[in-house]
Amino acid sequence: MQVRYTNYTGVYKFQATLSLNPTDADFFDVTGQTYTVSGTTAVDYHTFVGNYTYVRFVHTPDPANTGTLDKVVYRS
Repeated sequence: MQVRYTNYTGVYKFQATLSLNPTDADFFDVTGQTYTVSGTTAVDYHTFVGNYTYVRFVHTPDPANTGTLDKVVYRS
């Protein structure tokens, strides 16, 4: 995965599920794939291995966040 952000402050993580028809309760955090960002601009690259049906990206901006989460690219 590739994550691009500009002056972003917050937390983002990757979640996955093995369910074929998932609900929010079916997703779990991918181990070791939670990141805290403090007002920086960057392109981060992340690699993880697993046999998942669906993968999603979840982010929680800090209340004082003035930056943007610009792009997320996923390649399987």
